[in-house]
Amino acid sequence: MRRSRVPVRGLLAGLLLWMGLVLLAPFALAQDGPDYTAWSRVASRAEESVATGRASDDALEALRAQIVEWRQQFLTAQGPNADRIATLQGQIASLGPAPDTEAGAAPEAEDVAARREELTRQLAELRAPVQAAEEAYSRADGLIREIDTLIRERRTDRLLSLGPSPLNPTRWPEAGAALGGTMSEIWREAGEARRSASVARTLRDRLPVILLLLVGGLFLIVRSRGFVSRIAEVLRAETTGGLLLIVGAAIAIIWANTAFSGTYESIRDFKPISEPVSLLGVSLHLDLSLGKWAADGLLAIFFFVVGLELKREFVAGDLRDPKRAALPMAAAVGGMIAPALIYLAWNLGADN
Repeated sequence: MRRSRVPVRGLLAGLLLWMGLVLLAPFALAQDGPDYTAWSRVASRAEESVATGRASDDALEALRAQIVEWRQQFLTAQGPNADRIATLQGQIASLGPAPDTEAGAAPEAEDVAARREELTRQLAELRAPVQAAEEAYSRADGLIREIDTLIRERRTDRLLSLGPSPLNPTRWPEAGAALGGTMSEIWREAGEARRSASVARTLRDRLPVILLLLVGGLFLIVRSRGFVSRIAEVLRAETTGGLLLIVGAAIAIIWANTAFSGTYESIRDFKPISEPVSLLGVSLHLDLSLGKWAADGLLAIFFFVVGLELKREFVAGDLRDPKRAALPMAAAVGGMIAPALIYLAWNLGADN
């Protein structure tokens, strides 16, 4: 029985050694760095494709994707041994500049010269793969730019082939005639609108407001620099927008639930443009109430800006850290749930 255990132990040891080699082989290969021979073949094929221009856009896009992967490998290959290289450079710098013996300077001590030579040799060995990766990265980056330029020029040519180029001076009289016809049509429609009795009556009713806005605009043009700069300083503060929203919401809630709610509703339902407006026979749908303008226009812009700000915060701001983002996210969820709960609690016993 004792003799039979020796082969079993040897078999297990060999099996474990084989598994270790299989598992560690990819990591050992990965540490060798990029395969510059394979990269040279890919780069040569890309340079030939760009030079001849016979490759299709799809082939160029596929080739570009390969080169982007290679470029990332070269960028990664520049990172290893960076700390060691910096250390060696600092050691060499601490030895001081090498004396210029040809100019008659005294040679440095033998131990210092030997140490400088040894450090320089180590630095050259460590810098060799980094320099190769930098050169390959530069070549890959240049090929990507050349492919992008070739694809962009092809797309521009296809776009210009769809119709006459607006950059051709021989086409400018025709374009000017078309533009003049469009402007005359707009002028004709504006003249018909001015001759309309309803439009003239609306214009007379709104003339004081128009004059007031005109005077305000002239004032801003004349005195806008200091006035606008002060307003901009106030609006740049992060708390200003939130305070304005809170104050506006509080005023609207109080106004709509008091005896003056009629004026609130009349302003909400007021239509700055009461008559339908069309351009070249197409309705522009500008005859909306102030409430509709706020709901369909201002809120869309508001949420668009909020979305951009949230994206910036999640990508490069404080909300990148989940711990810091937990409280604002909880507040946002609470801001959605709390109004619904308040509404349910207020209307729980109502008939409807």
